[in-house]
Amino acid sequence: MEHLALKWIRATMISIGSNLFLAIIKGLAGIFGNSFAMISDAIESLTDVISSIIVWIGLHISMRNPDEKHPYWYGKAEPIAAILVAFSLIWAGIMIVQGSLYYIYTEPNHPTPAYWTLIVLWIVLVIKFTLFKKIGEVGDEIESTAVKWDAWHHMSDALTSLCAGIGMLIWILWWPATADDWWALFASTIIFYNAWNIFRPAFLEIMDRAPHGDLVQEITNIAENVIWVKNIHHCIVKKVGFDYFVEIHVVVDWNIRVSEWHAIWHRVHDSIQQKKPMIRNVTTHVEPWYEIVQ
Repeated sequence: MEHLALKWIRATMISIGSNLFLAIIKGLAGIFGNSFAMISDAIESLTDVISSIIVWIGLHISMRNPDEKHPYWYGKAEPIAAILVAFSLIWAGIMIVQGSLYYIYTEPNHPTPAYWTLIVLWIVLVIKFTLFKKIGEVGDEIESTAVKWDAWHHMSDALTSLCAGIGMLIWILWWPATADDWWALFASTIIFYNAWNIFRPAFLEIMDRAPHGDLVQEITNIAENVIWVKNIHHCIVKKVGFDYFVEIHVVVDWNIRVSEWHAIWHRVHDSIQQKKPMIRNVTTHVEPWYEIVQ
């Protein structure tokens, strides 16, 4: 657990520091280079800073030990943090839409972007794609919804930079200054799309949706290989923060002595946790075979 904590702390600190630096660079470049697409990109980076702080707080809370009021730990704080990240993206998208429409319809002849802002954007693009890859790898390793979608927040920022760069390139080649604003407007649709992709899995996790993949089948196979277990009648898995909680009903022959049931319970419990260390607790119910048949 400490190893995972260090990884998400490092990943979150990298996100906060890099986004703050890039937001300042892009904001200054947008102001002095007359590019609203660049300014909108800076706004998106500022929301990244806010979202990374939210992720850090959410993960910090989710690492707390259980207590009387929260016997299933504080793991739900992690998907809640991801939902707040999605809302911060929506806010950024709305701000960009408002600014883009203002310049398109109110000030279509505003000063055109400076050539050098395009260089800044392409440098930012490379940095953002690198952050997306690195932070995403950490999120996959520690199986954190919030960290994985913080990585997608970097991708959203990279796509915003890409749209801004395309807009300025088009303006440089043949379009008027509003090309910059139209591409900023297009970038907002990408931001809204990413917000939905962040919100949906986090919301489903809060609703205790069964985890994807073959985890349930793998747990079932482990239990079925335990001596005296005939088959598995019922297996439910739910994710809480970094950990998983399992409820499993194992079926044994009806003629096995009741005194053996406790030993079977221990063997199932220990086998699952040994082979799947991310499982925090296994609730095992032993049922006689004749009960199932009837």
